[in-house]
Amino acid sequence: MKRINIGRMLIAGLIAGVVINVGQYLGNSTLFRQEWRVIMETYNLGHVSGFTIIFFNVMALILGVVMVFLYASLESRLGGGFKTDLIIAILVWFLVWIQGFGGTLLLGIFPLSLVGMTVVWGLLVVIIASIAGDSFYRKENGSDGK
Repeated sequence: MKRINIGRMLIAGLIAGVVINVGQYLGNSTLFRQEWRVIMETYNLGHVSGFTIIFFNVMALILGVVMVFLYASLESRLGGGFKTDLIIAILVWFLVWIQGFGGTLLLGIFPLSLVGMTVVWGLLVVIIASIAGDSFYRKENGSDGK
């Protein structure tokens, strides 16, 4: 079993986190902007604060690092490459998007249309983030990903 290159893992994780941040921005501020506006007005929440945006950005960066850590930890067991990227992406997607938005759906907080779009978009974003972060980790760590 290879040792995890912590420095490369952190850099690759931050790359994955930036991909998540960009993807979430595109989804929430562009594609689903109107739906989120309706939710914010329905619950009289006003605008999202700067602190909230910073919090979500930092959490996405941490999530990216966790994803690459999982890749580095499981690469020797799962064989690395796209299959491992996909497994990790689905695991993270399930734990973050399905669990998080599933609860809001079941409690009647968010409508099915918004949850469905957000969850599907989240899967796409997390797959791209996993591939980006893990590709950088493999390249810089000297692994061929096979």
